[in-house]
Amino acid sequence: MSILFWVAFTAFCLLALFRLFKGDVFGIYGYVLFGVYVPLGLFFVGWSGYVDPRIQTAFYVLFIQFSVVLCAFMITEGDYLKPLQGKIRSRRRGLVVVAMTFVFVACTLAENQMGSGVFLPALSGIDIHTYHAPIIVYVTKSIYVVCGANLFAIVSADRWWKRFLHIFLISVVLFVFVFGKSARIEVAMLLVQLAGLGLFLGGRAIWSHIGRIRPSVVIGSVALMLLVVRVFASVGDSRSSHYGQYDVADYGTSIDYTGPQLLGKWMSWYYGYFPLSFNNLNLSIGSSGIGHSLLGFDAFKWLYFGLFQFDNILGMDAYNADHHSVYLIPQAIVTTGFWDIIYDFGYFSFLVFVLSLLYYRFLKKRVQSDHASLGDIGVYFYWVPTWFFMSFQNFSFDVFVASNIIFCYLLFPRLYYPPLRQEASLGSAGNVLSESFLEPTQNRRPR
Repeated sequence: MSILFWVAFTAFCLLALFRLFKGDVFGIYGYVLFGVYVPLGLFFVGWSGYVDPRIQTAFYVLFIQFSVVLCAFMITEGDYLKPLQGKIRSRRRGLVVVAMTFVFVACTLAENQMGSGVFLPALSGIDIHTYHAPIIVYVTKSIYVVCGANLFAIVSADRWWKRFLHIFLISVVLFVFVFGKSARIEVAMLLVQLAGLGLFLGGRAIWSHIGRIRPSVVIGSVALMLLVVRVFASVGDSRSSHYGQYDVADYGTSIDYTGPQLLGKWMSWYYGYFPLSFNNLNLSIGSSGIGHSLLGFDAFKWLYFGLFQFDNILGMDAYNADHHSVYLIPQAIVTTGFWDIIYDFGYFSFLVFVLSLLYYRFLKKRVQSDHASLGDIGVYFYWVPTWFFMSFQNFSFDVFVASNIIFCYLLFPRLYYPPLRQEASLGSAGNVLSESFLEPTQNRRPR
């Protein structure tokens, strides 16, 4: 079984790399390659003394199925998703975006107050990164929607001060999450989502100016990335010691990390959060078994506990699979997003993978359509990058997926216009544009 696993593993990696080199930078396969298969491969390297070398058969079967489904969809995939041509336009509702951000920050601070008694608990030595207040949690879990609206504002802005304003608003949101809630993984996922969305919206302009980017910009960008990594590691160290209340070993020592030391303590944090999660998955499979419900109560939380509210109406436990998971050390307790899937579906987990890739293909076709809305684009770059973090947790089918998708469709098209996609191909008739993309006549303002 291990031979089949490695054959399928290698086949997917080679095909995904081929697609990346051909230009498929926005596809789901790149996110899965670097977010799932890289840490999965590092798990087998065994850079922690807690890694159990006895791999369960079901573990092998799970990822053989995943690799086969991914390869089948890659082979039958159509054109690559290319950067958006043209510039989105604001509906002149910048104050709405500012108000949205203010409401989000206010709700986040209120949630912090309810859970800890202070507005910025991390700065007060209190860890509440897993606490969620009733009702307003649907606002505080919409960080992508708020920051995505601000990113659209940055891209469509016609004045430098407007860009600065929305960059500042995004920075405030990040500050509240990192230094208020110590919520690093949500911020990391947000940064990946915004990076994909930003490159899609401005990719053509960036590429056309690539030769004119100053070395100082590149150096500054790299320095900023290193600073973010350092901040995340420092926040993690503080949280592990309960903000100095306990004298504990550093994270690398606590997980018995034996791998290379890169960027200080960063590599040990990465190994404990992502590759070591597969060890917990393997142990959980061996301890609790698989295939408990083909209805997918644990796998599809967004449906049963997001839309149908079975936890509030029927008293069902939305995190039943988590209660049956196994981990060896409290510093590394997650079991990847695949635990929910195999806990429910067992050897039929391939059904979830097929449905997921079909949904991905549906979203991709929507974005490629000439009539794609900004809601379609926003949802694509919300959901597809979540697969980068399936080696950590089930973000792709989480309780709040449905509400975030609904907010994207409700808000983004009402705040911004999509670009005039036909203008590049109309030539001399470039001012004869599709009415579906034009602002209604009664709403136009004189230039």
